[in-house]
Amino acid sequence: MLYALFEVEPGGWEIGTITNARSGQALNVILTRPDVAFLDAAGNVFTSAASGRTAVINVPGGGSTRGTRRPDLIPGVNPYLNNDRSRLNPAAFSIPKPGTFRQPPRNYLRGPISRQIDLVLNKKFP
Repeated sequence: MLYALFEVEPGGWEIGTITNARSGQALNVILTRPDVAFLDAAGNVFTSAASGRTAVINVPGGGSTRGTRRPDLIPGVNPYLNNDRSRLNPAAFSIPKPGTFRQPPRNYLRGPISRQIDLVLNKKFP
């Protein structure tokens, strides 16, 4: 944040500005998928066990992580729908294959940039 105040004579007038600029907050895009998935011989993914299906742990080291994962980024697809980064493009993300993790790093994307300038005009009275 940057402040500037200038006193202008005569009459006791002052003019000033307050400038605020931010680069965009880090975004952590996550999705939900089960901690354990089941695969059949053809590679189809299921959420329940059955004959002929093999369990695959979807989390590093096993355990429960409340089912949240980072999605894979599709190469060549812009993750933003517009230039000011205010909307994410859902077509740029895909659900990772069972047993794979974290293709983009945490906080890889940034939110929109913000800029604000305020003008201050004061009059001093005796």
